[in-house]
Amino acid sequence: MFSLLLIGGCASVIPQYEAAMERALADPGPTPTEWVPDAVLHLSSATVNDVVQSSIEDYGTFSSTFDFTVAQLSPDMTLTKMEISAGNRCDDCLGIAIELAGDLKFSSPVIGTGSTELGATGSLDARFDIEQNAEGDFTVTVQPHRFRFLDVSLGSVSAGVAGLGETIQDWIDRNLVAQVPPQEIMVIAQEDLPLADVKIVPDGDTIQFHMLTMASERGRVDTQGPKPETGWRMDISTDSLIALARAEAFQAEKMARGIVAEPTLLSMDGETFQMGLRLWRTEGRGWWRDYLVNGAIAVEQDEIRLTATDVEQTGRSPGAAAADPLSALARGLILRYIEKAFETSMPAAQGEGTVVLIESIKAMEGSIRAGGSLSVEGPEEPIYGPPM
Repeated sequence: MFSLLLIGGCASVIPQYEAAMERALADPGPTPTEWVPDAVLHLSSATVNDVVQSSIEDYGTFSSTFDFTVAQLSPDMTLTKMEISAGNRCDDCLGIAIELAGDLKFSSPVIGTGSTELGATGSLDARFDIEQNAEGDFTVTVQPHRFRFLDVSLGSVSAGVAGLGETIQDWIDRNLVAQVPPQEIMVIAQEDLPLADVKIVPDGDTIQFHMLTMASERGRVDTQGPKPETGWRMDISTDSLIALARAEAFQAEKMARGIVAEPTLLSMDGETFQMGLRLWRTEGRGWWRDYLVNGAIAVEQDEIRLTATDVEQTGRSPGAAAADPLSALARGLILRYIEKAFETSMPAAQGEGTVVLIESIKAMEGSIRAGGSLSVEGPEEPIYGPPM
């Protein structure tokens, strides 16, 4: 009887719960002009190469006919090789070395009728751009921007037609640069990873995407370090990751008995993790209980899996119920929140034939690093030859 009176006399924890929810769902405020990323996506040189090639492969064949004073010319060329090259002339560009091959048909009363081999090598800049739509989704595009140099090789017909080399160069420039629209290579949806801003940072022959999440409490990540040799690598701040999961937990539908599970901290060490968890009872006067969840983390069949191994209670409010569905919560719903937060922070590359796989995950200083492969399945008869 005394214990019931004691419990009945406890102050309500609902104001504490509401304050915690307000902090978790707080707007991070206007995006500053200069900011430090709390998530960075790295694409390797080989991956960028595949993505760029796939993006403009439909524009790889060029044919035309034009008249000179002394001849009618019909060039027919195919973009046979492409490869990301070092150096660029603009902040959001990467250099691309190219080769084109084909033939040039000609008809003239002066030089006769026939054909000759036609080839070209050169280097152009590909510009990457980011646009945000009304729903807040970020779309990344790539587009050939301008030639830095272009060398055209012709057969003997060039000696009979003055200015032919320059005309072919101008024709390639118009077709490969001016007529190729921006090609979509990646979409990052707000429902997957809430972002305030994204910046493209070329890094030699690779690309970094610096991201500022909508987390109410942001951390930061190191943008330096070795470049990935293949595929992609994603670093995301642990503080930001747990803040995003916390916001989702408060936005989710309440569980039985008005229970809300709030993740409060997350750390990793090798293949294990430790997570702080507060259970809020939001009915009546309410109560809260704090727990420390230990478990294992692994990548299984392209999905991140968190498995709780033991749970320790670390604190509770006065009058907290002695029994609650802790085991089911710790091993079920709350872990799925974190798993989803991990998986949706991965590169959301979209497009026909694009395959993104998660292959590894590990702890870094203040962040969590995931990596994997990104491949673009080309047509059955690709227009490109082997890499240069």
